[in-house]
Amino acid sequence: MRGQVERLRANSAEPHDSEPAMSSRDLILDAAEELMGENGYTATPISAICKESGLPVGSVYHHFGNKAGILAEVLDRGTRRHFAAMADAATDEAEPELRLRRYFEQAPKLLIANVNIIRIMITTLQQPPDSSIAAHAHAAVELAASILCTVIEPVATLRGVPDPAATALRLAHATISYTWGAVITAGYDLDRLTAQMALLHDLVRGAIEVEAIEAGAAAHNPEPER
Repeated sequence: MRGQVERLRANSAEPHDSEPAMSSRDLILDAAEELMGENGYTATPISAICKESGLPVGSVYHHFGNKAGILAEVLDRGTRRHFAAMADAATDEAEPELRLRRYFEQAPKLLIANVNIIRIMITTLQQPPDSSIAAHAHAAVELAASILCTVIEPVATLRGVPDPAATALRLAHATISYTWGAVITAGYDLDRLTAQMALLHDLVRGAIEVEAIEAGAAAHNPEPER
């Protein structure tokens, strides 16, 4: 399983020959992301992170303070990496609807390459809602939604939706929920995940169109004054 993820990461990454050696901070985060993705947050002790990263426990506490601090950084870094990569893959001079479609076309490989982040988010969200662990996951969800809005909102604006920002945020959260379900059911089956993300694009695009049609109908048929 880990080998397949690493191959997908390698295929989607730029060459690293000219890059400097990884910092101890990144080594710890990489180890924690891998272990927490495979075993869950609770079942990943700091000792295992130290062993996987090859760094002493002092380095972990120096950079992150405690295990919850590691989780917060893992989620923030992973969420930014995943959604920024998807947005970058779709960023060009294309008009908004084409960019939206390209965004979802890029999603399957990037989802599999970043599957550990999705697993960590899902498991940590299942913690008691008042726990600091769940709070980190909720913050990561909001970050993901804000990045998704940058792709969805221009389409909503183009189609004449009355409140494109609100529509984009609502559809961004729906997209995240659907995507997690797709990853769980499709696993590492790229073809199946590709088909599910294509359907998600159609659902998002269709929801925008419905709101635009309803807004147009309301504008042409205003309610009579009482």
